Amino acid sequence: MKRFKKQTDFGEVGNCFSACLASVFDVPIEDVPNFYRVAGNDPAAWWGAVRGWLRDRGFGVMSIQADLIDQFEGLFIVGGESERGIEHAVLYQNGKVIFDPHPSNVGVKDVTSVDLLYPLDPSKLEYKP
Repeated sequence: MKRFKKQTDFGEVGNCFSACLASVFDVPIEDVPNFYRVAGNDPAAWWGAVRGWLRDRGFGVMSIQADLIDQFEGLFIVGGESERGIEHAVLYQNGKVIFDPHPSNVGVKDVTSVDLLYPLDPSKLEYKP
């Protein structure tokens, strides 16, 4: 796995999701916007900002029901309530936490969302056996 990036903003407008994306794409956290600061608490605007950032990199994102988490292999982002009582995002791989961008490293209490990244054009992916 590439080097993990810790979040730099905390609380209700933290950038844990941005830190997860920075880790997946192996870019500096500064290169991923804090989507809450860009779009506020409007879910449509927030997801629009996320999708725009991903689209520029050739990827999309889809959310699935949390109870389907065991159906997917590989790396994905999950969300849920943190021990701090706010929504939080962490990276999962093959059904378990592999990275928490918060310094506490405790993950989420319950998974309530699963976000899968996918290439917009799989033919452009480089296969490495």
